[in-house]
Amino acid sequence: MRDREIDNGLLSRLLNQMIGPFREWRSLPDKERKELYEALFLLWRIRLSLWILPFRRVRRRVRHRLCRPRDRKPEYSSRQTGRHVKRASRYVYRVNDLARCYATQIMLSRRGQPSDLRFGLREDGDQPEPQVWVEINGTVIIGEAVPDNPSDSQQSEDRRE
Repeated sequence: MRDREIDNGLLSRLLNQMIGPFREWRSLPDKERKELYEALFLLWRIRLSLWILPFRRVRRRVRHRLCRPRDRKPEYSSRQTGRHVKRASRYVYRVNDLARCYATQIMLSRRGQPSDLRFGLREDGDQPEPQVWVEINGTVIIGEAVPDNPSDSQQSEDRRE
């Protein structure tokens, strides 16, 4: 009997976590709610892809999506798109910075805004920490940029237009 109560409690917490964004976003304007749902869907899709598929295959799929920009007028600034992805990422289990950056880059590409996906290493103490971020013309949209330093190992993926 007690085990069943614990399972019901766990189940209700999981359902609340899954339904949370739908309740919270209900009062938002339609355009913002659409963008948040798009971000949520992309984050889940990329998160599952990174978990199941090899990285090279996921990167190839993302690049393929970036080659097909849609002719949609940007409803929000690129920074707001980054904020929407961050907000939606609260509802995706164990999402990482790479998934956030890929989702942001795809959403920006769909709106005709080319962006750069950047990789770098941050040296904190004796252990280097990998970083990933999205830039548009040197402005960071999402993620933490590594300061320009000759000792930093930075790599950029090609800008997609």
